[in-house]
Amino acid sequence: MNDINLVIIIYSNLSVGGGGRETWLANFTHSTDILNSFKSVTVLNAASCFEQGTPIEFPEQVNHKSVDVAPFNNVKRIATFASFCSEYIKAQDKAQEKQVVICLGSYIESIAGYFACRGTHAYRITWIRGILEKELAQRHSGFMLEVFKKLEVLLLKRNELVLSNGQDTADFYLAKKIPSKVINNGIYLDKFSQAQCGDKIRLGFVGRLNLEKGIDYFIACLEELKNQTDIEVLVAGDGFEKESLLEIKEKLKGSVNIQYLGVVDNHQVPELLAKLDVSFHLTGTKILGGGGVSHSLIEAMASGNRIVCWDNEIFRQVRGFSHFFAAREEDLEDLKLCLEKAITQAREQKSAAAEMVEAVKNYSFQSHVKRFLSIVTDNVKL
Repeated sequence: MNDINLVIIIYSNLSVGGGGRETWLANFTHSTDILNSFKSVTVLNAASCFEQGTPIEFPEQVNHKSVDVAPFNNVKRIATFASFCSEYIKAQDKAQEKQVVICLGSYIESIAGYFACRGTHAYRITWIRGILEKELAQRHSGFMLEVFKKLEVLLLKRNELVLSNGQDTADFYLAKKIPSKVINNGIYLDKFSQAQCGDKIRLGFVGRLNLEKGIDYFIACLEELKNQTDIEVLVAGDGFEKESLLEIKEKLKGSVNIQYLGVVDNHQVPELLAKLDVSFHLTGTKILGGGGVSHSLIEAMASGNRIVCWDNEIFRQVRGFSHFFAAREEDLEDLKLCLEKAITQAREQKSAAAEMVEAVKNYSFQSHVKRFLSIVTDNVKL
């Protein structure tokens, strides 16, 4: 594949505090196996001053090109980004360069990739990072949501190859007659450590403060922690439900120690997770939900966190699920019971959850990259 140029399209300002896609991209572009397998690696992104965090730092071997879309409305932003990607990819094609183009998402990236690759020899892949319609359901409903769903399917069916980041995601799209290859997420395990010592029991919610991530259920559990002086609650992230979090923080002031840390850059996440005894992961499978084995879950496991989650197909596919504290989905009372059990175990053990550290060995980034390169080798013909 050393004669093939890899191009990655992502509609993001590439904040290191952004989320799973940004975490993945930082890891992926620093992989020596990736850099040595392609003639070149290029990242095309859209920058916006409305997003938070410092940008990813790419290695010198990675070509990074960005377009500023901040001055425009939503439609003009998408059109500007698509035109930007198209100009680059078509120029490379005209120069007879072989290209594999990864659209890192099934909506805006997929639109940009479709128009950019149309009429070229580029091999287009869409890597599904979550279930789009469930992520959009918090912001759209009715007619508009149906439009997004139909557009996504239309675009996905025009790819040469589709990748999914979990078996549950692959099954969801297969029901829409879109087959995909599964590549579970992975992390650099040596970046994560465990520093739990039992002085305090620290509970954490790290990620987007949105309904699809179950932040409302997390907030509803906090009153159960009143006057438990050995417990600290740490929350990191931003999202639509930030105000709800701040309201409960103020309401419980003096009876529950809740610390809101705001957006935390990815390079600071290992230090934060190393302190946590219990970590919440409440992505659902209903209309407000998601899919795939998330980076945040794997990172929490590598840090020895006890996992409080829903008992659904998103989490059942994870090696180590038998050790999770899994509640019936959307059952608040069962969730509170699971939290109580996790806290009790943390108090008794006064250390990291060793079974989590052992189970996460199945999710190394090296294995993730090896699977990707194998799929590309077997499928891409240029």
